[in-house]
Amino acid sequence: LNFILYLVTDLLPYRVAAIYYLDDQLQIKDYRTQRKDQQPIERLPDDEALISRMYRIGQSVLWPGSDPLVTEYDSGLVVPMQHGGQMRGLLLLLNDPPYDNNHLQLLNGISRQAALALHNAEFYLYLEDMVRERTAELESAQQMLVRSEKLASVGRLAASVAHEINNPLLPIQINLDDMLEDIRAGVEIGEDAVIRTQESVERIRFIVNRLLEFTGNRQTDSSDMREIDINKVIQDIVSLNTKFFQQTNVTIEVELSALPPLYGSKYQLEHVFMNLALNAKDAMPKGGVLEFRSRADGEHIIVEVEDNGCGIPQDIIDNIFEPFVSTKDQGNGLGLFISYGIIESHNGSIEVQSDVERGTCFTIKLPYRQR
Repeated sequence: LNFILYLVTDLLPYRVAAIYYLDDQLQIKDYRTQRKDQQPIERLPDDEALISRMYRIGQSVLWPGSDPLVTEYDSGLVVPMQHGGQMRGLLLLLNDPPYDNNHLQLLNGISRQAALALHNAEFYLYLEDMVRERTAELESAQQMLVRSEKLASVGRLAASVAHEINNPLLPIQINLDDMLEDIRAGVEIGEDAVIRTQESVERIRFIVNRLLEFTGNRQTDSSDMREIDINKVIQDIVSLNTKFFQQTNVTIEVELSALPPLYGSKYQLEHVFMNLALNAKDAMPKGGVLEFRSRADGEHIIVEVEDNGCGIPQDIIDNIFEPFVSTKDQGNGLGLFISYGIIESHNGSIEVQSDVERGTCFTIKLPYRQR
């Protein structure tokens, strides 16, 4: 408004100049007035009546030559600023020397450009408001999403704790049931059953420590790193799970070759093989065959864990070792993630090949000369 009024008063003679910007109801939204003698001036008297009269006339007014709209001045120009067929404002000039049609044409030209400029400015402000409002909505939605994701992560982590601990609890329950039957039958409890139960309890301790490491609340414990027989680790897992797997018609087959000692963590590697075995069982709900194979290859030990279950869909197989990626409806997606970290900490690698409805094979490669 200031710029338009400056432009008008620079191009045309005047004693008093004014610009009014109107809303859709022809109410004054904003205005500017100016006197040639720099004296202060407020809104003109009866400006609302002037606006109403101009709306009824619907065109520019020049006096003398027509009825004056401001009787205190001998000469004046009043031009509507129109956009889209609607009056959005007025330009008014008052003077004592008379105006002519040249003045009127010039002011009409200015008013058309002024109406367009004001419309664009208003639309720009509207867009700014829309952007601010939308930005606020997006920021609020983002904050809600972050909070929801944090809650979801807590839920997934809680589910992972339950899932990972339940895995070794099942063989413990089976062993305890067997020992209870032996006690009731007066049969001496075998030492192997007690040892396997103790090992499962130790496995639970290891799982808790690994989950603490995952959340950043515990440092990796390397105190259990020593020379181990990887075949013995596999045989212990098979022995621990045989009865449990028989209940779901899953047969475990073992093909183990003579291997050199491996420097590593017995409990960590037990966790990997236990996780792979239980995943295989879940992939064979109607029963099937789980195979453990081991062999030496150069300076590495190769262990393959293969099933003939439902397989892993191709759209997730590349991300199967990432956290919270799972093929199971109730899976937490941390088992393979933790297993991958264990094998990596042993300077080894784990790979997967799978065909849907045909089965899955995990191949673990571990160096045995790494001390």
